[in-house]
Formats: sequence, C-alpha cells, structure tokens
Amino acid sequence: MRSSLFDDTHDLPAASWIDVGGGSSRGYQYRDSALLAGPVKSIRIRHGRFKVTARGARLGHSLAMNPTPVTVVLQIGDRGQRCCVQFGGTVEYKPDVVYRGRKAPAPGEMPPLTHSLLPSCGSRTSSARG
Repeated sequence: MRSSLFDDTHDLPAASWIDVGGGSSRGYQYRDSALLAGPVKSIRIRHGRFKVTARGARLGHSLAMNPTPVTVVLQIGDRGQRCCVQFGGTVEYKPDVVYRGRKAPAPGEMPPLTHSLLPSCGSRTSSARG
C-alpha cells in the first residue's frame, strides 16, 4: 500500500487465500479475521472488483491525514505477477478512523518489472480503519 504519506508492504500467506467459485475461478479471497499475519483482514478480487480491508497499528501508518489516492500492488511471490489498483475517486475519510475510496480512475503506469503484469482489476473499493 502506498500514497504520498506512506509506502508499506505486507506479506499475505498463501494458506489464507481461497479460490471463490471452485474450478470456475470467479475470483479469489484472502481472510485473516484475527489479524495473525498482519493488518490485512481481507482482500476480495471478483468480477473485476477489488476490495481490501485492513486495520490496526501494524498497518505501518496512521490515518491522521487523508492519504488519497492510495495505490495497492498485489504481487504473487517475490517476482510473480502484479495487479495494481488505485483507491480514491469518491472518498469517505474520518481522521484516525476510516478511509474508504470508491470508483477511482485506473492508476497510471506501474514501475516496469522483468515479468508479466496483470491488468488493472477494474472498479475498486478499499476500507481501512485506524
């Protein structure tokens, strides 16, 4: 997760990901309700939508100032494929409480890598609580 106010990386254990829809691969979901692996509670990628919910001190930043826009890069492994989305657009922001961005425009170019990139994941929704 990054904005002009922060640049934080969070590892998401493979065991916490599931394929939504069985063999039809309609999407993927990450769950860590107890926040054992870090501050990311859930991620849902489905039907061109991307939703992230994260909270707590382990985020590595506060919501004291509005971070709009927030860019999230989801990368598979050390050198795997990446999906880049940006949260902003219509924003709900309450200092030190919540940041929620919806319907942001597609992000600009991501830094080049030596492997293939996934296209933008479509409409975006994010939620973070301080």
